[in-house]
Amino acid sequence: MLFKYEVSRVIWASVNLWLFSLMIFFIAVKSKAATLLLSVSFEAELLFPQPMVNPVNTITRKKIVHIQLLPLLSGAQNVMLKILESLDRDKYEIYVISKPGGPLVKKVKELGYKHVPLNSFRRNISFMDIIAFIKLYKIFKKYKFDIVHTHSSKPGFLGRIAARIAGVPKIIHTVHGFPFHPYQNKYIIEFYKAMEKFAALFCDKVVFVNNSERETAISDRLVQPEKAVTIYNGIELPKINQRQRKKSDGLVIGSTLRFWNQKNIFDTIEAAIQVCKKSERIKFIFVGHGELYKDVEDIVNKSGFKDRIQLPGWQNNVTDWLQKFDVFLLPDKRQLSRLGCRYFLYPRNDNGPVADKIPLNGSTDIFDGDFFHDFSRFGNGKNAKPAFLHGKI
Repeated sequence: MLFKYEVSRVIWASVNLWLFSLMIFFIAVKSKAATLLLSVSFEAELLFPQPMVNPVNTITRKKIVHIQLLPLLSGAQNVMLKILESLDRDKYEIYVISKPGGPLVKKVKELGYKHVPLNSFRRNISFMDIIAFIKLYKIFKKYKFDIVHTHSSKPGFLGRIAARIAGVPKIIHTVHGFPFHPYQNKYIIEFYKAMEKFAALFCDKVVFVNNSERETAISDRLVQPEKAVTIYNGIELPKINQRQRKKSDGLVIGSTLRFWNQKNIFDTIEAAIQVCKKSERIKFIFVGHGELYKDVEDIVNKSGFKDRIQLPGWQNNVTDWLQKFDVFLLPDKRQLSRLGCRYFLYPRNDNGPVADKIPLNGSTDIFDGDFFHDFSRFGNGKNAKPAFLHGKI
């Protein structure tokens, strides 16, 4: 039954992609912005010549727009804001496109940037993508941006193609993680790879936040090597004060995350409940919010471990919460299975915090420690067990 469901998703997505491709072709022909060239090789590439650009007046600021799907303040959005904050406001006129509402829109306006709402953005593949594509094309033609910078999969696919057809001179895309991962059906994986490869034809550079994903993209021929570049996320390491621990204090396992399926939140909470049943010395703190927060809150309340599984919600003072953790838990299915992890963990020992970097390799056992082990197996099979019941607890 699951296989039939996956196949139906592939068929549905393929139909949308063909309709989308036909629409792109007719828009390109009508606007005379593209030429269709068929090569004698096994692949046909759609190449768009750069439009003639008049010399830019040195007084005029360059228009740059960054595109996000969801108006949240999660990882990809915060990385974008760091990039924008580093730009010279005397040289750049900054815009941000995303779905309306949400903390991102509020933050963008507080920083003095211009926000352009796009109601038709949807996370899952749907016919609304065609409407979103047309609106993006019209926005690019209206504002005449000098640079378009897309983030993540859906804005990257629609935004890059629409920007090139609209004649935007420079197009950049940042991969914050591919949409495919080992837990998906192989046909879904191949479909997403094909879409990534197609979209890469329409931009000047593809930025990866770690070398391993860049190397994977090049080896799988998803992007041309000369277009691929690695730029690590700039992270300010907070100063975490040492906390004097006693053996009677027990162990605090914590995480900061968005409450949604990709973060494996239900399996994580279930594992936490099982651990609480086995040991009275372990507590959990999950900082964050998201679509599934209320559902998770209900599960914790019904479990009877509300005092030991804390859900403080969205917090801005993350460093203060990190100081409460003895172990940082990374339960994300995809991040643990990727070839490279992109952030830092802060494990502790009896002498205080130890700020160790996560090695950028394929290991799911992120570091050798007494209180952390491979958690990624939990919930991914009939015989899976809570894997962090390992070490001196």
